[in-house]
Amino acid sequence: MTYRTPPAYFPLPEAVEMRQAYGEDVREHLDDLMRACEDARRGYEAAAAKVEDDVLAATFRIYAAQRTEFGRELANLGATYGVDADEDGSIEGLFRRAWLAVKAAFTDGDPEEVIEAVLAIEQETLEEYEQALEAGLPPHVEGPVRSQYNKVAEAVTNLERLEERYDD
Repeated sequence: MTYRTPPAYFPLPEAVEMRQAYGEDVREHLDDLMRACEDARRGYEAAAAKVEDDVLAATFRIYAAQRTEFGRELANLGATYGVDADEDGSIEGLFRRAWLAVKAAFTDGDPEEVIEAVLAIEQETLEEYEQALEAGLPPHVEGPVRSQYNKVAEAVTNLERLEERYDD
């Protein structure tokens, strides 16, 4: 999935001030959040491909699409701070997705096991959001990031409920 960073326009005085006031920290947090969203998106897509339950697969695809949209929004926010919209995901995410694939292969797509694997990825995504919010973000960045955080937290809660449902 390719996130397009808007072209760099002549910096407005406000953008220059924001960059100087918040600097590298905001850039790093936005980059981390974009990578976490990409990791989650790929995890959800892998999970949707592994489960045979159509409703569960559709749920995973919805969350994958939501993480794609989050990545785009973060890329737009990060343009002011020079964030490179590199959507390769993280090395850790690569290993988590590989673990998801191996686990799914051995469990034959068992819904409970796949949900557990996706839940682990999403909990790490939630932690990235918490770190960014605790660090302090500029107001125009904090609002959208907090909104995304709330939606990721809601997804974690929903996944925990699904895991319990399939545990029976």
